[in-house]
Amino acid sequence: MNNKINNYNMNDIIIICILCALLCCCLKRKQIREHFKYINSINPIGYMDIMKDNKIYTIEIELYEKDTPVAVQNFKHLLTGNYGYNSDNIPITYKYSSFYKIEPNNALYGGDFITNNGTSGQSIYNKPFKDEIKGLKKINSVGTIAMNNNGQANNNDSRFIINLKNNPEFNNNYVVIGSIVSNFNILQEIAENPKSNATIVKCGLIYNI
Repeated sequence: MNNKINNYNMNDIIIICILCALLCCCLKRKQIREHFKYINSINPIGYMDIMKDNKIYTIEIELYEKDTPVAVQNFKHLLTGNYGYNSDNIPITYKYSSFYKIEPNNALYGGDFITNNGTSGQSIYNKPFKDEIKGLKKINSVGTIAMNNNGQANNNDSRFIINLKNNPEFNNNYVVIGSIVSNFNILQEIAENPKSNATIVKCGLIYNI
């Protein structure tokens, strides 16, 4: 009799565990849907954890891979850091790089993981890559992120610009590859004190198609 009761209890426990696992799975899917409910299209989503004044802020970036596949592939791999090291033994990644130029109410400049001052950059292709037409046609508006070609056409590497306002002078000159989809106000706060360093301490992909 006791054995039967124990068996029933064990079966009940197994069933409860399975139901709990299914419930957790459903909740996780719901969280994912909720997390991306503000995104109008299915695109890769990257993130950056930015440290400034001993505080860490997280931003999320929707990447326009269908329009700018070459630039976005470059950006994604620089987020994940899976290309290892360059010939100078420098990690090919945005992780631990700083925003080398901060212009309040205008733009944040980053992506130079070589010298951290905006004079260098390196793509995963080991050379500058060309501008993509669809990216050039997109408007450099509030919250968009664009490749920084240093004012020279077809000269893209790892450097990028995050627009804090509409920058019409950038249109047709800098390839827009994505936009900030969460915590944009944090970038504005970071830009309020341009003399304080802002460093990307962690980055990667949240969602990849």
